[in-house]
Amino acid sequence: MIVSKGERLLIVMLEPAPYMVSLSSALKERWPGESSTLFVSARMTQNWDQSDGFRCLPRGMGAFYELWSVFHKTRPDMVLVAGWQHPVVIAAIILTKIYGGTIVSLSDTWQSNSKGIKYLLRKFVMSLIDQFAPAGSRQRDFLIRLGISKSKITVINLTVNVAGMKAFGEEMTTQRRDEFRSGHGLESDDVIVIWVGRFAPEKGLDTLLTAFDQLLAIRGGVKLLLVGEGDLSIDASEHIKPIGWKSGDDLYSAYASTDIFVGTSLMESWGLVVNEAMAFGLPVVVADCYGCLDDLVEHNVTGLVAKTGSADSFTDCLVKLIDDQQLREDLGENGKAKISGWTSQMMADRLVAAYSTVKERN
Repeated sequence: MIVSKGERLLIVMLEPAPYMVSLSSALKERWPGESSTLFVSARMTQNWDQSDGFRCLPRGMGAFYELWSVFHKTRPDMVLVAGWQHPVVIAAIILTKIYGGTIVSLSDTWQSNSKGIKYLLRKFVMSLIDQFAPAGSRQRDFLIRLGISKSKITVINLTVNVAGMKAFGEEMTTQRRDEFRSGHGLESDDVIVIWVGRFAPEKGLDTLLTAFDQLLAIRGGVKLLLVGEGDLSIDASEHIKPIGWKSGDDLYSAYASTDIFVGTSLMESWGLVVNEAMAFGLPVVVADCYGCLDDLVEHNVTGLVAKTGSADSFTDCLVKLIDDQQLREDLGENGKAKISGWTSQMMADRLVAAYSTVKERN
């Protein structure tokens, strides 16, 4: 690692999602010099828990002034940004070039329809980035299709606090599991399917509910636990249990008390809920549009892959798992083994390596 104590790190992320907070902490532990983190917003996609003491930029033009002030005072050597599209991120990229730093861009993008001025702007901004840190294989291949040299790409394996989740799951007792279930109207011997996300059309809730209705018509003893909130309203019933948005130990308890994870989004850049479910040893059923698919979900090995938007495909996968407990256990264990090395610390190491690569190249 070619990093000295005198070098400064600045992290500019969009919002304090748990995985970003974990990554920021891991980077600070591994960076020998000064480091700081700025978030563009505390609630870009949802209102995240603010107990971690992170720093958010003000709204409007104040964000650009404060960002410039940070650059002017600290003159960071490495700047890690989220993608290349948000105006504040673009400003951070340009300021990095002005102040002579190195820009590393973390991204989960693997599809784009940019045309005209947007295409030209993206091309210009991306030309300023020193090293790209794509989430995984699909994201890497997207960059290569755009003409980015392989030498400027460091795949980071986007992940969550796997170690913490794994430890929580292993400490979950049968009594605590049964207490969680009884508290949400779930029987101890039910097969519980868990879905986690925003209640929004693009998350494929219509597909999910249709698939589950079809499942209930042919199999009993199955219930659906919905973790999240949003614009769509879903009524509770005997078999469908919405429990609202959860985080921290409350979310961990939900994962650790259920049997099968299902991801039905109609488009998903990555899908960190898949990482989370696998960390708890759950067999996963995931739509084939998920950006994490090529890296994490091998059909019939670490999970099952369903056709995006097809309720029939999801129903077939769920029936297969419900009817075969051994398959559930095998897929869950294989997935848990697969994700076990995908830690925030590993991701931090790869990002520091990305910076070192630029220094060696220059």
